[in-house]
Amino acid sequence: MVGRLILLLFFFCLANCKKKTEEIPFSPAPLVGRDIDAIHKRGYLEALIDNNSVSYFIYKGRPMGYEYELLQLLASHLKVELK
Repeated sequence: MVGRLILLLFFFCLANCKKKTEEIPFSPAPLVGRDIDAIHKRGYLEALIDNNSVSYFIYKGRPMGYEYELLQLLASHLKVELK
């Protein structure tokens, strides 16, 4: 009897979880309203990245990191400054 009750509660919770996720509307609109033309007009690419041993760090006074280098390549391709 207890096993059936637990199973019933599990399915009830599962059904409620699925119902809640379906109610969240999907918004295809971008959250940031900038595009390449706006970045060129502004003259710099501004990025916010995590300071850790992989993404971005400062070694001997020089900024380094995988994501930092990717952003530097993007900024140089766009011919703008990276901030």
